[in-house]
Amino acid sequence: MTAQEKLELDLRDFWRIHDGIAVYAKLSVEEFRTRIETHREDLFCDVINYAGNGPLQCTRDAHNAIVSLAERLCDSMPVPEDYSVEELVEGIRKHVVRSIVEEKQDEPALSRMLSDAVSEAEKLHLECTYHFPCVIVPYEEPAQFRIGIVTFTSAKAFPETFGSYIQRYLQANSNTEYGTRRGCAT
Repeated sequence: MTAQEKLELDLRDFWRIHDGIAVYAKLSVEEFRTRIETHREDLFCDVINYAGNGPLQCTRDAHNAIVSLAERLCDSMPVPEDYSVEELVEGIRKHVVRSIVEEKQDEPALSRMLSDAVSEAEKLHLECTYHFPCVIVPYEEPAQFRIGIVTFTSAKAFPETFGSYIQRYLQANSNTEYGTRRGCAT
């Protein structure tokens, strides 16, 4: 997909989101209730309001556009595996209204919304290191060696190395709210 094709699809989805928010924004309370009763598919579809402190109803089509936009954004990243579509969806939901209101044109609003969504996802991003016990050779020396990106640690050195790694990670992580939320900080 070319950059121009992506931009066209992104703008189409941006306007689907905009129109899906506008449907509910101009309704009275009674009209809102009637619309929800006749369009049950919209029930759990919302974005975060301008103040950032509550939901703003939108249509199912707007919600689907948010998901499409997040999937396309994730696929366009240099390393898509580093991003979660769900986190990008949440970032778009959180920043779409503010972007629409503060940016008066569609392309700058789209660009800001996507940038803010990526920033939001990066706040939640955790670098993961996996440790698998494995006995390849019975020797204790060297304590560690590397083959490519894989580091091998002897069983004797593993507790010391692993313990110091965890302590360095916890001390370097300034945002313990997200670490705690993910079960990584104590």
